[in-house]
Amino acid sequence: MENNLAIVFSVLFWLTPVALTIHLALKKTESDAYKKRLGYIYGGLWAIAFLSYGWLFIQ
Repeated sequence: MENNLAIVFSVLFWLTPVALTIHLALKKTESDAYKKRLGYIYGGLWAIAFLSYGWLFIQ
């Protein structure tokens, strides 16, 4: 079970910045407020993955 969680958190950790880059590239015409909010959402996902991934290895 822990191996599956580690894989999920690892994929989420590494692909979140890629997904943000692609999303921003597709939404070039959106406002800066939208892009900032999007950054907060993806940043939150990345932080959750980072902390969870670290927590799994501390256990």
